[in-house]
Amino acid sequence: MALPVSDPIHNCEIVSSSSAVVAIINDDFLILDCSDHFAGFFELPKSLIIKREFTDFVVLREQAKANTMVQNALSGQPENTYLSFVTRGTKKKVGNISFVPLFENSVVTGVFCFIKDVSNKVAQNKNVFDSEQRLKAIFENEPECFKIVSLNGLLQDINPAGLNMLEANKKDVLGKEVLPVIHEQDRISYLKLHDETCKGKGGSLQFRIRGFKGTRRWLHTSTVPLRNKLGEVYSVLSVTRDITQQKEAEIKIQLSEKRFKNLVSNGSDIIVIINKEGIFQYISENVNTILGFSPADFVGKNAFDFIHPDDTAKVLAELNKVINQDNTALGITHRFLNNKGEWTWLESKGTNHLGDPSITGIVINARNIMDRIKLQERLNVEMANKQKQITAAIIQTQEKERSQLGLELHDNVSQVLTTIKLYNEMLLDGVGDHKDILGRSIRHLQECIDEIRSISKRLSAPTLGKICLNDSIEELVQSINLTNRVSIQYSKQGLESSKISQDLHLAIYRIIQEQLNNILKHSQATRVQINMINSGTRLELSITDNGRGFNVQQKNYGIGITNMTSRAEHMGGKFKLISEPGKGCSILVSFLCKSSESTIKKNSASDVINII
Repeated sequence: MALPVSDPIHNCEIVSSSSAVVAIINDDFLILDCSDHFAGFFELPKSLIIKREFTDFVVLREQAKANTMVQNALSGQPENTYLSFVTRGTKKKVGNISFVPLFENSVVTGVFCFIKDVSNKVAQNKNVFDSEQRLKAIFENEPECFKIVSLNGLLQDINPAGLNMLEANKKDVLGKEVLPVIHEQDRISYLKLHDETCKGKGGSLQFRIRGFKGTRRWLHTSTVPLRNKLGEVYSVLSVTRDITQQKEAEIKIQLSEKRFKNLVSNGSDIIVIINKEGIFQYISENVNTILGFSPADFVGKNAFDFIHPDDTAKVLAELNKVINQDNTALGITHRFLNNKGEWTWLESKGTNHLGDPSITGIVINARNIMDRIKLQERLNVEMANKQKQITAAIIQTQEKERSQLGLELHDNVSQVLTTIKLYNEMLLDGVGDHKDILGRSIRHLQECIDEIRSISKRLSAPTLGKICLNDSIEELVQSINLTNRVSIQYSKQGLESSKISQDLHLAIYRIIQEQLNNILKHSQATRVQINMINSGTRLELSITDNGRGFNVQQKNYGIGITNMTSRAEHMGGKFKLISEPGKGCSILVSFLCKSSESTIKKNSASDVINII
């Protein structure tokens, strides 16, 4: 608030006699006058204050701030802030200071400066702050877990040691329940302790937790109630330490007393203990069920006497890994002699307990995997039979192609060549018009060349190193359309810049070639539509004809369809056949595009080539 004043001398008299800590500062930042209390604040006589710059009394680091505040007040804007001052004997004080513009005829001619001494309050706040900082340092650096839990069980604060136990960040746990990380069997005891502490009793408890990353721990916690000034409990403070090692030691002692009573004698795994030389020290009773021996047949004998000679080396290597506590010891499959003199396949995994006085050996879990081995053998036989079927289909296809090639050459090329031979004989005998006969021979020879070229293109693979998939399909379509037996329309999308691997290129080409041959031989179709679409993630091929079709449920698939299916599956694709009597036939083939196989350029409109 601005103070309108008209008499400067009167102003100075008012300030000088004021009971407030007040001074007048002119536009040169000089103190014109001040009250006795203002001088008392600085513990100096007025004569050493008046006519000096106000900022001379402000600590160096805050002088720029003080100048800005006075300048703002001289501009008509009141200011309020905290400043630190230097008094007699370099003693420092802190004041809450207000700068109020001093007006004369509506013009700011100076500034009233009011100071409230807050040095004691600041000192008290600093002591409280220092105390809080000490407590915070203890809280943050204490190796045991400190946590504060609300009366309704929500976590209000926790130190880094506690976060390490929980394997969590503060933001993940603050404001949330503690109960979910506690073992289910210990939750009732934990809730009981929490309730008692909320009532002002406190106590202690041992319980289990599972951290956010899955680590299981045993903890011991002691709780005390936190009370407000009225003595009311408002939160629960818990001091918790990790006793996992202690509890594990206790559990090991219990296990040593029971030893192997807790091992499942009738389980599916054989439990074995051997020393580092491989001598049996213990074997579970269920060995009789799995191998037909009694435990007494093994104790004191060397395990390698029962292991197949071909497996001895790898079992010994695995045993050395376990002895040396190598993390790569993940278990091994091997053959083991049973009481019938036959070899049983086992899967064994060892754990080093040589340093455990309650065991002093290597514990091995061994499982009978004969069913798995037999299943694998059956799968291998089935795979071999499948391979034989594929090989047979390939051979039959090759023979079929050779036979077809022979018929093509015999029924067409051979007949034309025979005619040409007759024309040549007529020329030798001087029969007929030589020019006419020679012209006929040349035309027939061109027919032979065109036919052989057509046959070659239909039977041979595309020139993979020279042309792309799109060009090879166009050439195939053109060669078949030359026969005038069917009209083929080819539509493509996204193939212009695609890079297809040679294996996939050949597979697609052969599938198209096989289906077109099937259409020419069996479908009686007059039109065929071929679509190739590269969407960027999948390569889609469809071939549809308007032929007579067939019932896919009743008709057995021939070699051609089997070959197309095998080629698609070999390249990781899917093959689907759709047909009904009188409704033509369609095949749909889909391949997943890999980054190494295709680089896609999508076009806004498909590019259609109609070759008739």
